[in-house]
Amino acid sequence: MFREDKSISNRMFAFSVRDFLTDDSDVHLYLDLFDSLDLEDFVMDYSSQGEAAIHPALMLRTIFYGLTHGVVSGRKLALACRFDSRFLVLSGEQMPDARTLQRFLDRHEKRIPSLFGQVVKLAEKMGLVKLGSIAVDGSKFKANTSRHKAMSYGRMVSTMEAIKLELAELRRSLASENAAEFDEVKLTGEIARREVRLAKIKAAKERLEIEAAEKNETVDEKKQKSFNDLDALANYNKKNGMNYAYNVGAAVDENSQIIVACELHDNCSDQDSLVPLVDATVETLGAAPESCLADAGFNKPENIAALEERGIRPVIAPGKGEDDVEPSALECLRYDHEREKWRCPKGKLVPEAPATKSRRILAPPEGFCIACPKRKTCPLFEKQGRRISLPPEKLRAALQRNAERLRTTEGKALYKRRKAIVEPVFGNIKNKGMRILVKGKRKVTTRVKVFAIAHNIEKLVGAIRKQAAA
Repeated sequence: MFREDKSISNRMFAFSVRDFLTDDSDVHLYLDLFDSLDLEDFVMDYSSQGEAAIHPALMLRTIFYGLTHGVVSGRKLALACRFDSRFLVLSGEQMPDARTLQRFLDRHEKRIPSLFGQVVKLAEKMGLVKLGSIAVDGSKFKANTSRHKAMSYGRMVSTMEAIKLELAELRRSLASENAAEFDEVKLTGEIARREVRLAKIKAAKERLEIEAAEKNETVDEKKQKSFNDLDALANYNKKNGMNYAYNVGAAVDENSQIIVACELHDNCSDQDSLVPLVDATVETLGAAPESCLADAGFNKPENIAALEERGIRPVIAPGKGEDDVEPSALECLRYDHEREKWRCPKGKLVPEAPATKSRRILAPPEGFCIACPKRKTCPLFEKQGRRISLPPEKLRAALQRNAERLRTTEGKALYKRRKAIVEPVFGNIKNKGMRILVKGKRKVTTRVKVFAIAHNIEKLVGAIRKQAAA
């Protein structure tokens, strides 16, 4: 059923490859760690018939040791399994090639989330996860495609029409009686090449139309989509311009920087990812944290109210600056119940724009505050000529409580820890060279979970080493 672990068998001269490891090598810790994990789900997937396979424990500990030591790509890992004594021990001297490593992760993609939960539970048993506070953040991971393999919706429409005309002309030429044998081969190749290109553009165009239909919008002609990876998100930043990426959100426990939840999201914005991350944390550990720390990218009334409903104390920055705790325009407004209108701090009625289904919209025009003596200190002054969305009273009260919490000494001290908790985690993952080398949301989700497991295993091994040294 499974191949023998040759690293534990003695050779002709009574030694094994493990003898080449020093006593303080962290390989021993990885071996003990994976022996303590329950890998029965992985094992049950294999048949007792056919060629013997490499045991899942050997594959997993080889992959995760490589990730935590900067050996990320399958080819480099396969090379290390041949010439590095550490990897020879971990792989049981089976020396898997790059394709075997890749197929292993694809085969067990449904079991990776349960392995993630098992590692987090182990960290909790070791006292590394306390669930006092968790810090939530998102980071962009570059997709395995580029902007040069993409096209805007408007250009897709025109290009498809042009290709269809070219195909019609090529097929007429092919059907012509005057076509020579050499021309037939050349024309057939040209037709096949254009048909492939047309199919790729059509698939990208249909994906944009589906995404727009889900939002009840018309497709923006400037909206782009990559042909190589239809699930990748078009992301713009000042440093690299337009590129394609995946938005990865993580919830990290404050105690030892263990990732307790890791999810992929379909939007470059982080706003809608907070609640799924918190719910994933509760599902994994069976309990909710006391507090949730997040930056201004998650500052949404619905998010704050949802955390309070779950018994979690939200500590979310109201503005982009970490020290931005001044009263906002929403806090300064006062409701006139008699006239059913909103008034500014000076008592002036604020004009309104047509309301949406769930929100009233204030629209103070340019020059609204021009004669007001409070204009220099009033937050409404900066909102002139812009629209202010008013959430329902329940959500507005939740925003108010969160803002007041951040103005207290305890709230400020709590929020200042956010950056030191979650941001080094993404830095550690990216500095190890962990990057997305596959395409499609399904496969990328698996790789992201694998990255999170590798980070957590590194923390576990570090804690075990410290306990042993003490």
